[in-house]
Amino acid sequence: MTPTLWRWVLLSVLAKRPSHERHFARFTALATDLADRWAGQAGREPVALQKDLTALSLRMICVYALGSEAADPDRVIAAFEEVLTTYLGQLYEVPAPGPQEERTERAARALAYLRTTVDRVVAAHRSGGRTDPSDLIGALVEAGERPARIRDTVMMTLLAAHHTTGVAVSWTLHLLGRHPEAAERVASELDRVLGDRTVPEYADLRRLTYLDMVLKESMRLYPPGPYGARETTEALALGDYEIPAGTTVFYPFWAVHMNPDHWPEPERFLPERFTPQEVAKRPRLAYIPFGIGPRSCEGASLAMVEAELVMAVLLKRFRFRPAPGHEVTPIERFVLWAADDIRMTVSPRTPR
Repeated sequence: MTPTLWRWVLLSVLAKRPSHERHFARFTALATDLADRWAGQAGREPVALQKDLTALSLRMICVYALGSEAADPDRVIAAFEEVLTTYLGQLYEVPAPGPQEERTERAARALAYLRTTVDRVVAAHRSGGRTDPSDLIGALVEAGERPARIRDTVMMTLLAAHHTTGVAVSWTLHLLGRHPEAAERVASELDRVLGDRTVPEYADLRRLTYLDMVLKESMRLYPPGPYGARETTEALALGDYEIPAGTTVFYPFWAVHMNPDHWPEPERFLPERFTPQEVAKRPRLAYIPFGIGPRSCEGASLAMVEAELVMAVLLKRFRFRPAPGHEVTPIERFVLWAADDIRMTVSPRTPR
């Protein structure tokens, strides 16, 4: 399969409404499970947003990539976290518990288990003739992709999406906790659109326009993936610099999103920057939380659906306030993380 066709197949699944709708009920159930757990914790110790929400985002993407056919989804999640903790920890020089040799052996066993699990799901699709176009593995099988390439694509999808949605929601709740007027406006919109319902339907997301603006402004200030990279295919002149062909060029999203030429008072949290009128005034590439060009994130629209769903479920039920004395410090570790998580107090809210 050519790179162009491969990307088209991914987009046909990850960016299309039928696929989103197919998984929406399961995503809602997972988000509700987390909300129920937090309800039992409300008024006691603060919740660790990034820990809980990134675990939720990994559960969501496992459901999306593997469907209901993973025999032990909790083991899949634990194995994936083992692999990420070991290999990304080495990449970013983050110390991990236990002797290095033991950690490496555990990660190797976890990686082998993940590959076997994905291979088993792929084989079931191929032997059973299941080629639902809204299913990631089914679409790749139908397109004639090799089993090993399907497995690698599924594994890469898990890697790319494992933390990003949870991180985006965490930073958004962090900002809303420091801007209660914006949080109240989101809550009022949710009450108006959902009424007595505690969870949205898929069609409701299009009506949650202020929630959408809040999420986009949060990703401007705290892009979940902090940078992108491209390799030059030919020599490039960039200002006073000559960049040879074959050079890897990193471009930081944060620098683009803080450009005062396009974002007056760039450090302020102003969701109104994303009204249709304001968006029309800016160049398209002034805002790039999912990268740029033909290799931008194929899962961008799926990530927005997941994040807006989770926010709708949580903000319909709770108010979030910063935990007293807790300092939030952003650091770059594959995603834009907080050094000691984002700890917030959760309290029930009563819809108007």
